[in-house]
Amino acid sequence: EVASQSIGVPSDHLLVAAIVMAAGHIAGLSEVKVSLIVPMRDGKGEGQAVANLATTRHLSVWIGGDRPLAAVALDLSGTIRRRDWGLCDVLHEDGDRVFINVRGIPGFDGARPVMEVVDTTRKPTRFVRNM
Repeated sequence: EVASQSIGVPSDHLLVAAIVMAAGHIAGLSEVKVSLIVPMRDGKGEGQAVANLATTRHLSVWIGGDRPLAAVALDLSGTIRRRDWGLCDVLHEDGDRVFINVRGIPGFDGARPVMEVVDTTRKPTRFVRNM
């Protein structure tokens, strides 16, 4: 929160920028193609609509030239705020994209998510043989 306030971008935009930069550096890319889940309930009176009003938006983020995270975050945030994205060219697209959904789980009064405990040390397939 402090970093997003000091840069001047929402925290979810900063999170997306950090994920994009990490994926780009790992893959050795100077431009990362991103697909975002975008909520479509931003019009007047649309907050009470009952439906999954979300869609994907495709954009490319330039991270080359040793750009700092703040510059990438500001650029990405401006792109998202201006809604400066385009259609995905399905005929020439290679499908190599980072798919990000940063929509939070809604909070309810008196309720919280319950996670099951998973035993990661158990080896249930130890006696299975591939034929």
